[in-house]
Amino acid sequence: MRSTINPADFEFVPDLPQKKFLIDVVEGIWKDPSIIAVWLGGSLARGQGDRHSDVDLRVALRPEQYARMPPAATLLFQMAVIHQRMDFAEDSTLHHILLRNGQIYDLFVQSTSRRPTNEHRLVLACRDARFGDSLSHGVDPPEPTFETAVPAAVRQIIEGYWLGLLKHKKVIERDLGIVAWQGEHRLRCSLLRLYHILATGNDCGDPLRMTIHSMSPAVRNIQAEMGPSALVMLGKPARTAEELVDSAMQIAREVARIGRLLSTSLAFDYPADAERIVADAWGLSLDNADDWIIKPA
Repeated sequence: MRSTINPADFEFVPDLPQKKFLIDVVEGIWKDPSIIAVWLGGSLARGQGDRHSDVDLRVALRPEQYARMPPAATLLFQMAVIHQRMDFAEDSTLHHILLRNGQIYDLFVQSTSRRPTNEHRLVLACRDARFGDSLSHGVDPPEPTFETAVPAAVRQIIEGYWLGLLKHKKVIERDLGIVAWQGEHRLRCSLLRLYHILATGNDCGDPLRMTIHSMSPAVRNIQAEMGPSALVMLGKPARTAEELVDSAMQIAREVARIGRLLSTSLAFDYPADAERIVADAWGLSLDNADDWIIKPA
């Protein structure tokens, strides 16, 4: 780590659109002698940020001064269009801020009595050598790891898909298009999960529970294997009842195809009876190459 008592130094901050305003913010904060340290976390600290990256700015004060809001952060708060505050225990607060310039800041303010958050850190300034030493050892938590797909669990995903597709038909016939759109999204998430299992042999988990950061490696795995074809399937329009039906049929055909491939590679019994019952409810026969494609009347 560079000297912990030098003034703020932006030499290692990536040269991105966020940098100029960040310099103004940090220089203003550093004029406040109650501020003990200022550093960056997240992708900017790792040197992996881009023009869309949030700014993960961290500030530390001594325990006796933590209770008050650092007046030096006024520039951020005055620029805020949205300012959400989350307090953690009695010695740290996260300010989630959307600024008028379109940038997002996660300003984490903590007491020096608290260990810094576990992440890779880019120290911009520090007045205390002991606390500075605690900043020098940060590492990011590992990226999410995906467990090997379990055959019984994969079959359950497929069974859940067919059950959901039958409910999907009922919602469409009740003329609840917006509810159907929401159900269609869940069905597409099942296909996304099956795509990942087929591409890697690992289960990424339920996409509905994932964040941008946890979903990104899963999507990269799928795109590396399938290229743009995955988005073509998962991004089908669903603006009308007709498009909802067309999308549902094409995705059903894809689930049937992927499901059978997985049942062979993972050695489980494909739930063909469930698929046939759902197909029958949709008024389809599955005895030809046009399975799950409804022909125009």
